[in-house]
Amino acid sequence: MVFKGHSDYLHCIVARNSTNQIVTGSEDGTARIWDCKSGKCIKVIDPVKDKQLKGVISCVSCITLDASESWLACGSGQNLSVWNLPTSECVSTISSHSPIQDVVFDNNQILAVGAEPLLNRFDINGMTLSQIQCAPRSAFSVSLHPSGYICWRLWRSCGCYLTVWKPFVHILLSRLMNVAIVRGMF
Repeated sequence: MVFKGHSDYLHCIVARNSTNQIVTGSEDGTARIWDCKSGKCIKVIDPVKDKQLKGVISCVSCITLDASESWLACGSGQNLSVWNLPTSECVSTISSHSPIQDVVFDNNQILAVGAEPLLNRFDINGMTLSQIQCAPRSAFSVSLHPSGYICWRLWRSCGCYLTVWKPFVHILLSRLMNVAIVRGMF
C-alpha cells in the first residue's frame, strides 16, 4: 500500500497501534496521521502553521507518541510542539537554542536532544524541568529503557558516543569505537 499526501521527503514515522494508524513527519513541514487499512490521510498537523517560523526551518524532523497515544510531540527546527490528538489542539510550543533532532515521552514529560550538548526534560505544557549537559557538541537520538535508564547517542569528531544515564545515579559515557567508559556522580 502506498500512502500519498506529503509533498516532500519523510523524516520520521511512528505507529499508533491502538487505532491502527501511523504518524509521519516530513520535509514539507507537516505531520500526517494515516489509516493503515485504507491508506488515507485522516489528519494533517502543521506545527508551524500561522507562525512566523514558516519557511525558516519548517520540516518535521522528529515525532513521538506518549504511552496512551493521545499526545504527539513534533520537532520542527528549533521548536517542539505538543499536540492533544483527540482535540487536534496544540497545547504548547517550546523553543530551543538549536534544532531538535529526537524526542521521546517519559510518562507526562518529554525528553528532547538536538544540535546542542543538552538532554532537555519538559513538561507537557512546555516548562523546562531540567537540562543535562553532554560532553560532545550534539545528540542525535534519545530512548528510554523500561528499567528507567535514558540513552542518547552523541557524535564528536573523534567518534560516536553512547551515554547511558539512570536519573540521580550516574552517567556512563562509552566510546563505541574503543569502548572507553567514564563514570561520575550526577
